[in-house]
Amino acid sequence: DHDCYFPIAKSYSNDIHVTAMIRAGTPRRAPNRTARVLNKIIAQFDNVTISVFGCENTELNTAGIILDPRIVNKGRLTREQVAQELRLSNIFIDASDFQAFGHTGIEAMACGAISIMPMVGGPTEFVTHNVNGYVVDTRSDKEFLKSVALYLDKSPSQKFVMHQYAITYANEYSVNRASSSIAQVLL
Repeated sequence: DHDCYFPIAKSYSNDIHVTAMIRAGTPRRAPNRTARVLNKIIAQFDNVTISVFGCENTELNTAGIILDPRIVNKGRLTREQVAQELRLSNIFIDASDFQAFGHTGIEAMACGAISIMPMVGGPTEFVTHNVNGYVVDTRSDKEFLKSVALYLDKSPSQKFVMHQYAITYANEYSVNRASSSIAQVLL
């Protein structure tokens, strides 16, 4: 929905903001892995800030999920709040075991963020590794760290181009296109 998910102007310096969704009650979304990877990222890269959304701190605590105190939990967000968070992000991380399609990943791209997505499932339909995002084997924490490092090693102009590719590709997906695709299958 491009009325909700759209980009804003941003800078492409070496200070970046990473966002991820953690759903403590959804095992295939790998909430423990997500927290572990984010904790490693914030420990390794001084110029990275991180926020998460998807569940409240009480849910994280109940599930035994521990986030580095520097990671900000935004809790449960409305669709519009998610879009705003994604617009403020340079990178969105999805550490799920698999994604059937990966709506939040493409919504992040529509908002101008680079998505790091699972290689299993639908994200390979819209993410080209190291061109408009990153596709990783989510079983490997090192692949997430390597993708963040690859992004950070890019010049501001290379980052700009990568973000433009993400936005352009995400613009090819829409509610109308999805509806038309479903209608073709049903007819």
